[in-house]
Amino acid sequence: MEYPTVHPRGFTLVEVFIVTLIIMGMGALCIPFFRSDGHAALYAAAERITADVGYAQAASMSDPSNPASITFGAAGYTLNGVAQPLSINFNESDFDEASGVTVELVNVDGSVIEFNHYGAVEGDPTADAPRIHLTAPTGETMSISIAPSTGTMTRNWGG
Repeated sequence: MEYPTVHPRGFTLVEVFIVTLIIMGMGALCIPFFRSDGHAALYAAAERITADVGYAQAASMSDPSNPASITFGAAGYTLNGVAQPLSINFNESDFDEASGVTVELVNVDGSVIEFNHYGAVEGDPTADAPRIHLTAPTGETMSISIAPSTGTMTRNWGG
């Protein structure tokens, strides 16, 4: 007895399911790259501020007679008392990665943070920690706190 040759004319349910999973996985990996949210801008601004605060602290420790300071404005900040003073503005022409991020200094009288020869914040070590509050154009927020007695920095999303 001869059996007829079977020629499948479609895909099995398992094959369709596997292909669907692969496409969904690729989509899940790609979608975040096309989103336009403030998360990346906040992260870029925080990275830059953290690096420049560390630079100011190191400059103050290496030359105690000329302590470094950072003056904050709504759209950026200026580093003073370092080998090459610089100004950073979070806009398209100066620092495009963090364009539109606004900066607010909290728990500080005025708009300046000064560092002593230990790299800590100049002033009362028992005072509230100075906070650099960042807001993205989308409304997302992040804050960077600087411990007054040690100069240690911590980041908090949404704070």
